Amino acid sequence: MVDVVDAGVRATVFSLRGQAAALAGIVGGPALGAVATLCGTRSAMTAAALPLVPAVLIYARTAHHVQPLVVSVGTEARPL
Repeated sequence: MVDVVDAGVRATVFSLRGQAAALAGIVGGPALGAVATLCGTRSAMTAAALPLVPAVLIYARTAHHVQPLVVSVGTEARPL
């Protein structure tokens, strides 16, 4: 993320990211605890994984469109 975000706003982006993670922990932790108490650990683990599904789908879609990076070392080129 350091390479993508402009240096002028990098601290703000990292701060916002940290605050969002803290808020997710404050709201999500007790909510998942309640799900685990009422429905079981398996249900709580499934509920915790559900917000990650869109990220996995976006990553899978992006992985098909990215060309492999080729680095030239001396006279030899090899994929990373």
